[in-house]
Amino acid sequence: METGIAYVIGALARQNADANRILFQVATRLTLAQLEAARSPSRESADRLLVHVLTAEVFYLRQLGGVGPTFDAALADSLDGIAQFAAEHHDRLLSFITRLSAADLAREVPITFSNGAQYRFLTWQVLLQVFGHSAQHRGELSIVLSELGHPLPIDDIIVRFAQESGQPWPPQVMRG
Repeated sequence: METGIAYVIGALARQNADANRILFQVATRLTLAQLEAARSPSRESADRLLVHVLTAEVFYLRQLGGVGPTFDAALADSLDGIAQFAAEHHDRLLSFITRLSAADLAREVPITFSNGAQYRFLTWQVLLQVFGHSAQHRGELSIVLSELGHPLPIDDIIVRFAQESGQPWPPQVMRG
């Protein structure tokens, strides 16, 4: 089994992409009006938080030299448009990450924020920011969607590891 940094970052990227796909799929079961009316812990509404998750990931991918368009604000008027852009973005993100070597992940990259502030980080640090940031906001949105009657399924990465290694999930009681 692989254990190098490229493999670990790839596993986190796949988990993040799958969890975000589920998030956007569940969100499209609601109307835009329902999401606009739902308060979120860190944004004025749940729909704004969905867009924030997506635009932050797009921002960092582009800063790392990944390809892809910026998010078109006109898409924010349609949940289907947001979900479609999200699916395409996650495909681009996974494609970009799978091409990275350990040396690429250790490369220092400049990051320029919207206020003009500039920093330098290693590529792997920026990717961990992407995954952690998205996970934080998925947690917030999980609460909001549950309150609206559409809970997200559990997305623990250990489930993926168990399934990939052929182990049954959920854990079975051992009798003996």
